[in-house]
Amino acid sequence: MKQETQQGLDGAMSHLKAHWGPIHWEGSRAMSLGCAGVSTGLLLLIAQVGVKSTTLIFSLWCSAIAIPFWIGLWQVCDTYSFWGRRAEGHYNQIGWILTFTLLFVVGVVLLFAAIAALVWSLLPGAAVAFIVTSVIALTFAGVHAKQVKDLAESTSRDEALQRSETKR
Repeated sequence: MKQETQQGLDGAMSHLKAHWGPIHWEGSRAMSLGCAGVSTGLLLLIAQVGVKSTTLIFSLWCSAIAIPFWIGLWQVCDTYSFWGRRAEGHYNQIGWILTFTLLFVVGVVLLFAAIAALVWSLLPGAAVAFIVTSVIALTFAGVHAKQVKDLAESTSRDEALQRSETKR
């Protein structure tokens, strides 16, 4: 990786590195197990109902492929939870952050596609509503996260300036 690219990634990931810790790995561990459970539930539901359409076949495949992703992420999170801050030097490396982000995104897309396809097989209009509502919710969450980040950063800077001025 080029030095400029590495520095740019380090800068972009600095907030994540500063705030991410064992408690976050614990939460991610629980979420990974939950997503593996939902994927397994979808797979078993489709197996029970029977594969009667292309959308159900698609949903079954997405569920089946998602399970190993979520189990793998659970194991990674479990390892980092176990070792805690002592593993920080490993999980804060850019390569690992990007790898786990990619695995997470693939797992989310597979699970989302499996659910959307299952709903589509029952009622296409409901699937469209599900997809549109999901996009709206994700947009809202993204805007909210940015606003909170901006406020937190401005508050940190303001407090730092106040502290430095009172020391003079």
